Amino acid sequence: ARGKNRSNSIENIVKQINLFSDEGYFETVLTGIHIGQWGLDFENKLSLTDLLKEIEKTNIYRYRLGSLNPQELDKNFIDFLADSDKFCPHFHLSLQAVCDKTLKNMNRHYSAAQIKDTIYYINNKFNNAFLGCDIIVGFPDETPDDFEITYNNLKELPLSKIHVFPYSRRKGTVADKLPNQVDEAEKKRRVKLIQELSDKKLYNFLISNLNNEKEVIIENKRDKKTNLLKGITNNYINVLIDGDNSLKGRLQEVRLLSLSDDKDKIIAKII
Repeated sequence: ARGKNRSNSIENIVKQINLFSDEGYFETVLTGIHIGQWGLDFENKLSLTDLLKEIEKTNIYRYRLGSLNPQELDKNFIDFLADSDKFCPHFHLSLQAVCDKTLKNMNRHYSAAQIKDTIYYINNKFNNAFLGCDIIVGFPDETPDDFEITYNNLKELPLSKIHVFPYSRRKGTVADKLPNQVDEAEKKRRVKLIQELSDKKLYNFLISNLNNEKEVIIENKRDKKTNLLKGITNNYINVLIDGDNSLKGRLQEVRLLSLSDDKDKIIAKII
C-alpha cells in the first residue's frame, strides 16, 4: 500500500529546518517510513548520513531521528552520530523480536546477534542514550520457548523502554494464513511480561540520570496531573519543572532531581 520509497530532497528538508529555526524552534525530528533508506531512490544514491551532514550546517540547535531498523545502523553511521553536537542521543529501533526463528518467520533480514551487537555498540558510544524498541509478541508459530528467547535477550540488553504489541491477524496477509496461530490469552500474558520488563528498564534508566544537568525544551502545555511545566531532554527524558509561563518555548538548563509519583518522569529544577 505504501509503494516504493520516496525521499524528500536535501534542499527541501534544509529549507524547512531553517524556516523552523528562524521561527524560534530549537529541535526538529526526522521521521517517515524507513528513514534509514533515505536517498537510496535518488539517481545518485545518497545516504542518510549525507542528509545529516547538511542538517549539521543549519542553525537548528538539535535534531533527533524517528524509528530505524537494525540493519540501517552500521558502525560508521553510529560513529557519525556520536561525534555530532546536534544529534539527540535517542534511538528507537524497530526490532519486533530477538529470536532468529521468529525474525525469519516475520521476513526480517537481520539476526538476534546483529540486534545485540548494534545495541551494545550504541550503548558504548553514548553516555546515557535512550534506547527504545518495538516488539511484537504472539506472531504465528512463536512457541513459549521462542518467546522466552526474545524475553531473555531483551532482559539482557541495555534498553530504556520497550513498546510491546500483540500480533493482530489481518485477513489476506501472508501471516494470517500461517499455521500455529497463538492463543489470544497467551498473547496477553506475553504482553504483560514484556511491559513489566519495560517498566523496570525505564525506572533504572531514569535513576541513572538523576543529579545530572540537562538542557530541556519547555513545552507550551503544562502537565495535566501536576500543573507543572513539561519538557524533554536530548536523551528523551520527560521532565516536570516548577516555573512560570515565561519559560514556555525556551531552551533551559535544569538539574534532574527525583522521580515523579508515577515513576515515568523526572522532577527537575531550573539552574
